Amino acid sequence: MNQQERVELYREYMAAKGVDPNASVPPLWKFLWSQGLEVPPPPFINPVVLALVFIPMGALFPLVLGVMFFLLSAGHKFYIPPWSWIEAMMVGCALFLGLGTAVYYRNLARRCGLGSWSTFIGHRQRPLP
Repeated sequence: MNQQERVELYREYMAAKGVDPNASVPPLWKFLWSQGLEVPPPPFINPVVLALVFIPMGALFPLVLGVMFFLLSAGHKFYIPPWSWIEAMMVGCALFLGLGTAVYYRNLARRCGLGSWSTFIGHRQRPLP
């Protein structure tokens, strides 16, 4: 079974389990698959690796938000918080997004009975807890 067939089987399996399609296959994974990269879906990835993927995105969020507010306030007085606040927001968002995403997908894999990606064939791989 090739990657594309396994991905379609995974999407059908997760839909049958009642998982939202955007939660089971995030936009980043859709993009990676459209580029031809054979990356397993998030529930099959080690939580540490998954956290390392999402932590940089969480760190960039406060910076993007700050630039957006600065551009929207053109011509008005704009309060710029101290750099220490921005750093604290970056660390907080990075940890929240990185660790939260890893925990969410680990629990989703456990709830849906998913094992390893290489052995996934479209049915529950683990016994019910």
